[in-house]
Amino acid sequence: PMYYSEVDTTLLGLFEPAIYEPVNETANRPEGTTAFTVTITSCPETYDAPSSEVTDPGGDIYEASCLLKNQACFATEDTTTAGTRRLKRQRDLMETTTDNFTMYAIIHPEAVNCLNTDGSSYNRVKLLQQQGYYVEILGQPITSTDLYETQPYIKDHIDQDVGIKDSIALHAFTFEEHKAVVVLDYNTQLLQPLHDEINDLVADPNKQVKYVRDKDGGVSKNGFMIIKPSKAKFEEIRQEYINTPYDPITGWNGEGHNTFNGKMGLKGFFSYKASKDPSWEELDRCIYNNQLDDYCISRIDVGNSKVVRHSKKVCGEPRDCPYDHPKWSNRKKMQCQEIHEKYFRSRDAFEDKYLVKAKIQEPVGLFKSKSFMGYCKGPGKKNYLGFAKAVYRKPDWQILCPRMQCPPGTYVKNDCTCTALDNPCDACPGNTRCQLEPELWCIDCNCGFCDSSRVSCCDFNGINNCKDGEGLNNDCIMQKDFFPAFADGSGNVCSGVEISDTAQPNGCGCKPNDTTPCTYNPDLQDKYDDRCFICTTEDIANGGCPSCNQCLETCDPCIAELSSSNSVDKYKQCLKRMDETCRVGCNAACNKPRNPFWL
Repeated sequence: PMYYSEVDTTLLGLFEPAIYEPVNETANRPEGTTAFTVTITSCPETYDAPSSEVTDPGGDIYEASCLLKNQACFATEDTTTAGTRRLKRQRDLMETTTDNFTMYAIIHPEAVNCLNTDGSSYNRVKLLQQQGYYVEILGQPITSTDLYETQPYIKDHIDQDVGIKDSIALHAFTFEEHKAVVVLDYNTQLLQPLHDEINDLVADPNKQVKYVRDKDGGVSKNGFMIIKPSKAKFEEIRQEYINTPYDPITGWNGEGHNTFNGKMGLKGFFSYKASKDPSWEELDRCIYNNQLDDYCISRIDVGNSKVVRHSKKVCGEPRDCPYDHPKWSNRKKMQCQEIHEKYFRSRDAFEDKYLVKAKIQEPVGLFKSKSFMGYCKGPGKKNYLGFAKAVYRKPDWQILCPRMQCPPGTYVKNDCTCTALDNPCDACPGNTRCQLEPELWCIDCNCGFCDSSRVSCCDFNGINNCKDGEGLNNDCIMQKDFFPAFADGSGNVCSGVEISDTAQPNGCGCKPNDTTPCTYNPDLQDKYDDRCFICTTEDIANGGCPSCNQCLETCDPCIAELSSSNSVDKYKQCLKRMDETCRVGCNAACNKPRNPFWL
C-alpha cells in the first residue's frame, strides 16, 4: 500500500536528494521473470530534445508510475497468479518482483534529483524504489566520443533531434536474467494481457524482437517493444549504430528511414535494422501501439487494442484534462473519450486495491465527466485532481453518486438512479431547461444574452423552453442590432437563438451522461463575472471583444473605419448594412473569454 501526505509538494519532498556511487546493479536482478522497463533520461525541467514528444510525467510521476506498474501486473496476470496476488494484498504486501514480472526504471544520472513544483529538489530513485521498482542508474551506451569518427553528422546534430541520451533505452537488451523485456514509456497504457506475445517470442529461437511503428512510420524505441534480451545483441546493435553510414538526405546506409522525428536516434536506426533483420517481427500498430490517429480509428475500436499510446498531439494526455478538438469527427470524439475513460478506470482500480491515504480525492470534477470520471475540474493540467495532490473538497451544491453505469439510452438522475428510456430530461437539474436537439443538454437560460444593465434577456419558462426575460426589450430583440453576431431573425433572442448559442459548450449548464449526475450551480456565473458572455455592440464600441471586432471587419470595412469611435449608434448603422450571413459567421468570435462554469 502507498502511504503519504495529502499535499503534492510534501509528497515529492519526502524523497530527499541523494548522490549515488557506481554499483553493479545487475547482481541484484531477479531471474526468470518478464521485465517491464521505463526509461527516464532527464528531469522535466531540462529536456533538450525539441523534436521528440516528451513522455516524462513531471510532477505526476508518483501517480503515473503506480498505474504503469499496476498495468504491467494485469498484463502478466493469469488465473493462478491472480489468486496469489490477492493473498499478498490481504497481507498488505506490495512487492518489487511478483510471480512472473519485475518492474524496472532505467534512469540517467542527470535525471536522479529533479525540481519539485515549489523549487526544491526531490529524488526519483527513492520514489520509484518505494513503489517497488528496481532502479538502475545508467548512462547512455552510445556517446559523442563513439560517434566522433564514424557519425560526424549525427554527433553534431543529434541534440536538435532526440538528444545524445536517446540510446539509454538500448540497455533493455542487457537484461539477460529475464526471459523477456517489455519496453514502455509513461504515455503507454496496457489494456489487455500479453501472455501470447511474450511466450511466442521466448519459444521461437529465430525471433529476437517484436516491435511496432509509430504513426509517423518510425519504429517505437520505447513506447512498446518486446525483447528477448542478449548482451551480444546489445553490443551488435551498438556497433551497427555507430558504424552504419547516415546521411541527412539519403538516410541510413542510403536507404531512408529519416523522414520522422527521432531519425538520428534509435527510432531511425531501429527502422533500418528491422528492414534488414528477419528476427525482428513487426506487430500491428493499431493493436499494439494505437495512437488514436485517423488511420487506426478507421480500422479498429480502441477497446480491441491491447496497447494504446496517449499523445498531446492527438487525443491529449488524460492528466492534462484536454478539450475535444472542434474539427474531430464524432467517431474520433467517442474513441478519445473511451481511451481517457479507460485511463481513469485504471486509476480507480489501483486506488481500490492499494491506495492508503487519510483523505481520498472524490471525483468532483465536472469537466467532461464522462471522459475524465470526475478527476478534472476544468481544462488544463492545473485542473487535474491527481491522487498524489492536495485534496479538492466537494462543494455543498454538488451531488456525487457511487460509481454506476446506466443502461444504454438512459442517464444518471440527481437521486443516483437512472432515467426511463422515454424521459431523458429527468436527468436535468431543476434550474435548467432540457435541450433534446441537436444533442441532450441541460441549459441555463439566464446565461449568455444580457442587456446594457447586465439583466438577462432570457429566462426559463418552467417547462422546457427559454422565454423572454427581464432584460430591456430594446436591447434584447435582434433587429435592434445590440448583439452584433445575431442577425438571422427578428424578435427576442430567446425565440430560438439560445438553442445554438447558450447551449453547451459555449453556454452554461451541464450534459447528462450514463455514469455521473448532471449537477450545476448558476451562482458561479456571477462569481466569475461570466454570465453575460455574448458580446454586445456596446462592448465592441468601447474597445472590448477584439476578436469579434476583427471578424466583423471581414464582413464590412466600415467596422475598421469606426475603430477610433465609441459611438454605439454608428456601430449599429454599420451592422445594418452588413451581410447577415457574414455577421452570423462571427458567432464564435463574439463570445467573451471567460472562466468555465465548472470551476
